[in-house]
Amino acid sequence: SSLAVAMDGDSTQTAKRAHDDAIDGVASLLFEVARGAPGSIHSKKGLIVLKALSECLLAGLRNSKSANDVIELRKAEAIYEVASAVLYKLRGHVVRGSRDGPVAAFDDVFACIHRALEEAIVAVKESSASGFVLGHIIDLETETMEFQDGRLVSDVD
Repeated sequence: SSLAVAMDGDSTQTAKRAHDDAIDGVASLLFEVARGAPGSIHSKKGLIVLKALSECLLAGLRNSKSANDVIELRKAEAIYEVASAVLYKLRGHVVRGSRDGPVAAFDDVFACIHRALEEAIVAVKESSASGFVLGHIIDLETETMEFQDGRLVSDVD
């Protein structure tokens, strides 16, 4: 009846809120690790975080048995959400107007994302796996490139 529908709607909203809180919590933790000292981005730790996230996305691509692998799709979606939130927090942390320090660290960040994209392209070409992970990596690269009209990207090989 209508009470059951209302209760089901509440549980759906509760589950979504719990999902969003979990994504934000993990992203905040990883951001703090990547950020390092207050007011800067620790490029080595930041790269380790991003490499780990990239590797998790690529593992989803490698583990996907078909284009319709719902479990791997959901894992990749969650990892993408975390990676996107971490990058969003890092971009927001960048000191405005400077090309050194935190902004220069994004050269390495962008290179890491670009390498993941190249690996994903090869993996999709060599297997029958879906390109959903490839799309997520493209989104991460695009988000980084478009930030303040490309201010964080110096050169792309």
